[in-house]
Amino acid sequence: MEAVWVIIGMVFILYLFFQVSYMEKMLKKQRTDVQEIKSLLMVLIKEQQREKNEARK
Repeated sequence: MEAVWVIIGMVFILYLFFQVSYMEKMLKKQRTDVQEIKSLLMVLIKEQQREKNEARK
């Protein structure tokens, strides 16, 4: 009976390990997505400012 609990414990630990690894991978992807969106927003803001400046002239 103890062997069953040991196996269950090992499976649970493996599950936690892979779940944490997956979460870290997703977090890294989200961070890169946020950086990409920030850079796109900066480009859009610069284009809008350029258009406003051209409209004033």
